[in-house]
Amino acid sequence: MADSKSSKKQSLLTDVAKPGKTAPSASSRPIIVGHKPSIQDPMVNDESTVSEELRVDVKRTVPKVVEPLSSGSEQKQVAIEASEKVGASDTTDTETDRTQLSPETDNKSGKAVAEPATNTDSTSTATVDAVIGQAVKDKDKDKQAEKKADELAKREEEVQKLIESKKYFVNIEQSTRKKRKNLWLFLIIFILLLVGTYLAVDAQVVKNNIKLPFEVFKEVQTAKSTPIVTQPSSIKNDADKENSTKNNQKGSFEGEVVESVNKKFNIKIPNGWQMVNLTDSDGLYPADFDSSDSLEYDVSKKPVIKQQPAIGTDAPIRFSINYLEAGQENGFLNEQMTKTVFALDDGTKGVRYYYQEPLKDAEGPGAYPGEKQYIYEFESSDDGKVVVVYRILEKNKYNFANELPKSDPDRLELIEKVIKTLKIN
Repeated sequence: MADSKSSKKQSLLTDVAKPGKTAPSASSRPIIVGHKPSIQDPMVNDESTVSEELRVDVKRTVPKVVEPLSSGSEQKQVAIEASEKVGASDTTDTETDRTQLSPETDNKSGKAVAEPATNTDSTSTATVDAVIGQAVKDKDKDKQAEKKADELAKREEEVQKLIESKKYFVNIEQSTRKKRKNLWLFLIIFILLLVGTYLAVDAQVVKNNIKLPFEVFKEVQTAKSTPIVTQPSSIKNDADKENSTKNNQKGSFEGEVVESVNKKFNIKIPNGWQMVNLTDSDGLYPADFDSSDSLEYDVSKKPVIKQQPAIGTDAPIRFSINYLEAGQENGFLNEQMTKTVFALDDGTKGVRYYYQEPLKDAEGPGAYPGEKQYIYEFESSDDGKVVVVYRILEKNKYNFANELPKSDPDRLELIEKVIKTLKIN
């Protein structure tokens, strides 16, 4: 009993130990003896304490490599060799470590130091799995690349077939021809519109004051304004002869240009003429109403132009220039007059009316038997008219109880030269 008590007391003294007799604790200073820990993990059981029943025979097993459907024998062999190399290296390392790190046994107790547990099988298996997985991934990438290459080749083949079939063939010159066709079409439409606009302006479809260089409808419209009455063949032939011989004569004369008071027109008055330029309206008259002496051309004398208002008279005025407002009727015309086209020097076209009274009592006031009447009518830009009247009286006894002493000289050639200088504003 005494011995047991003394041994019990001695076992309680654990703070003193002989050197080399006690294994170092986990909290003591470590001694580096290798790449693996030499201190036994307290959480790991000692081999001597593990029962035989709990022991498991662990054998190295190499997992089977899952081969892809299109994998070759060469890839399979590479995977197996890689796994065997990894297993062999793991086995060698494990045995070396076990040899180097064999536990020291206590001389007295005879117990071996617990060796850390290592899981070499799981490490090698993971390495093999990683190698196999990488090989499978590489193979999948190769498959995808081959698949894309096949798709591209197939698409190229389809495109080549379409090119050969010429289903979507486009001629290179087609675009240029289409552009030229559109250009010609545009030019034709533009020309038609331009011609149509010109004709519309000329026909006064829209009222305007535009003076065109060439008129098509104006002559026709003027002709429609006054009815034409057929005259006896003798009178008509005489008028046509006069028009053809005298209206076409060209020449110049000396004179001065006179403008109406409201600037509706201007005209060149020959030397030697004596005229009145009205101040209350646009008009010109000879200074002598009772004769044609005021219309005598004298190259050595400048024309005499008087400024005065209009004066009422019943005398037969031989020559006059009158401006009629828009809508004002031309009272110098009658239904028996014949008419022809008369053009001014600036290209303006008008109408020339002609009529000769028969050698009998004249019809209406102001008319004389046998007199010749020449009336020229031109349209202005403000829808008004400029009317020029020239009369040649014959000697007769029907001048309202006043006998006309002599016949007027025929100055038609000079008169028409003067009229051609007319410019309508």
